[in-house]
Amino acid sequence: MVDVLRKLTPLEDPNKAIFNLLQKSFSRIVAGELIDNVLFYYQIQILHISGFGLRFDGCVKCSREVKNSRRTISIAEGGLLCPSCLGKVGGGGILASGGAIAVMCRWQSLVTSHINRFRLADSMKSEIKGILDLYIGHVTGKKVLDIGRYVNSK
Repeated sequence: MVDVLRKLTPLEDPNKAIFNLLQKSFSRIVAGELIDNVLFYYQIQILHISGFGLRFDGCVKCSREVKNSRRTISIAEGGLLCPSCLGKVGGGGILASGGAIAVMCRWQSLVTSHINRFRLADSMKSEIKGILDLYIGHVTGKKVLDIGRYVNSK
């Protein structure tokens, strides 16, 4: 979490909302909550607070509703692409399941106390992690530290 914080925010720019998010996230981990949920929620929230949140309410190019069960996320554009705009955007995008998109969209506005209600399958954890790692890497220009080898998140 500190790695993402350092990549997204300048040290000389104090932000109370981000500090509170970090503090609450550490407290949730200490309390024994699911580490993956806390980390994903933290990453989604810090992106949102910083003005880099992924857009899930419609196509980032034309604002049309995107209804497919497997949707395309443009890392470069910062959100969903409709089939019409997909061909117009250089670099394409990555396919994401409706479930992963629903979780990430929900966690942009969800109260922290509810994140532990979500039980994510390993495949969904892997999908969300991949999307967030790619997007944070794109936004910051730096690869996200992989903590998977240091902690057991179960």
